[in-house]
Parts: sequence; structure tokens; C-alpha cells
Amino acid sequence: MRLVSSLALSTAFLMASCASLVHGTHQTVPVTTTPTGATIQVGGESYVSPADVSLSRNRDYQIVVSKSGYVTQTMEMHSSMSGAAFLDLIFIIPWAVDLADGAAWTLSPDTVQVQLEPVAVASSLHQDLASPESLK
Repeated sequence: MRLVSSLALSTAFLMASCASLVHGTHQTVPVTTTPTGATIQVGGESYVSPADVSLSRNRDYQIVVSKSGYVTQTMEMHSSMSGAAFLDLIFIIPWAVDLADGAAWTLSPDTVQVQLEPVAVASSLHQDLASPESLK
């Protein structure tokens, strides 16, 4: 009976992955916009700003922010190896678990702030840059 208890305890210890315990498989990313009330599209989901978006850590994302009367903006969010995953290297099994479930990764940037530009200002700027007088 003691052997079974010891084996069960050892298995539970080895399967408790550091990164999974430290920060889990999802990351909450606050997304704010100026002005507020913009539509945020990320990971196949749609939100209204400001929003706290929960994303899987193990993939890259493209965030699209739009609002009527404003220029749509797109931003990239990248996944990279988390420092917590290196704690798992002592035991190979927890490291493999964290790699498989996504906890070994972290998303960057960890917050997103978008300043939307009114369409009239953007097209005026574009026209000024394209006109020959602006090159003088």
C-alpha cells in the first residue's frame, strides 16, 4: 500500500508542471482603445473595447480594431517561450506537459492600447503626403 501511495505521489509531483501552475495555459490581455466602444476581433472572437481578452498562450494572433468613422488598425501579438518553462527542465515530463498544453509560452505585448485615427484626418494626411507641393 505504501508503494502505491508513493508512486501516486511521485506521479502527481512530476505531472505538476511549473508553467501551468505559475500562469496557466491562457493569458488575459487588456485591450483599450481611444475612443472606447471600438470592435476588437482576435482569435475568432469579437469584443467591444475596453475588454479583457483571454487567449491561448501557444499561438500568435492578429488583433483588428475598428470603429465607424475611424481607420481600422491591425496589430500583431506573438507567442514566445516563458521563463517559467525553464523551471521544468529539472524534470522532463513537466516540461513536455507545459509544451503540449501551451503553458510554456507567453504573449507579447501583454497589454494592447490603440489610438484610433478619424477617417477624415487619415485621408487628409494621405493627400498631403501624395501631393507634389508637400515634396517642396
